[in-house]
Amino acid sequence: MTRPYHAYLLRLWREESAEYRLTLENAHTRQLTPLPDLQAIVDFLQRQIDNDQPVEKKTIHEGHEEHEGRR
Repeated sequence: MTRPYHAYLLRLWREESAEYRLTLENAHTRQLTPLPDLQAIVDFLQRQIDNDQPVEKKTIHEGHEEHEGRR
């Protein structure tokens, strides 16, 4: 089994009002998630970790799909 892999791009910038803006962009899906502050980023990432389940790794062998550990 393989473990899920997550990659995010964090964007942080300051508005004219001196308020910071934050977004996380999923590097795989390009989905943008706006977040209000740094704690929200930590909470978001913690939820991703908490929701992860191991994924069964599939391999291709001579044109046939096989599941590792089930040969």
